[in-house]
Amino acid sequence: TTRSCRLIVNNTTKDSMACREPQFRRVTCGYSCEFTDSASSKEYECPLCLYVMRLPHLTDCCGADFCQSCIQRVLSSRENSHCPLCRTKRFRIFVDRKFDRRIKALGVYCEMKERGCDWKGALRDMDAHLDVDGGDCQYVDVECSYECDAQLIKMDLENHLLRVCPKRPYKCQYCHLERTHEYICGEHVQLCQQYPLPCPNRCAAGKIKRCEMKQHISERCPLESVLCDFRDFGCREKMMPRKDLPKHIEVSVMEHVSMMLCFLAENVPSERQGELLKS
Repeated sequence: TTRSCRLIVNNTTKDSMACREPQFRRVTCGYSCEFTDSASSKEYECPLCLYVMRLPHLTDCCGADFCQSCIQRVLSSRENSHCPLCRTKRFRIFVDRKFDRRIKALGVYCEMKERGCDWKGALRDMDAHLDVDGGDCQYVDVECSYECDAQLIKMDLENHLLRVCPKRPYKCQYCHLERTHEYICGEHVQLCQQYPLPCPNRCAAGKIKRCEMKQHISERCPLESVLCDFRDFGCREKMMPRKDLPKHIEVSVMEHVSMMLCFLAENVPSERQGELLKS
């Protein structure tokens, strides 16, 4: 099966690890890529982790090669610091540059092959291919630059930043305030004074700015319920839509005049009644 090209734990059996010390049975050092020629790559397997060697180091005792990290684990052990193969107690290690060049020339598939990437090339070129900034693999994991915690691959990043990310910069189309898309389309919608709203009375005025809604209802809305202008003089007409008020006043002229005269007679001294009527 295809393995991702990252350090992983190798769960080998006791038989396959018989030549090793117990504390090295779970070594995580070598390359775990899928190689294009698996038969050829076996020549470069580390005797400790059983993966193709990463930074191969040569021992001066038996000439065996190991991953740098694998053999350094052995050397750093106080109880089992002898060579894992020939059992020499004291030995030194050296970088095997020739072996390293051969390993890095091996052909590998992209570690994102299972996601759909069809790239294959030399192991030495894998890091450049997978580089988030300069590489050409479109299937690597990337982070949103606006820190929204979305799980993304590179091919989806541009669309995410432009159209999907809730934390992308966004401008209110009504008041032009600039914040995040999440804020503008959420909390700000409930506060924006330029945001258009339908009249709560469902009149034909269309959308009205939030900052003008109060005045619209109190002064202009034809469906807002209002009282007759002559209510203080005794008009008992119930509340009616503003659009019906002119008709009510027109048909009730004589009644309203009578009400005004009665009101003046009862509440205003006679010497001032004429003056008020003239005004």
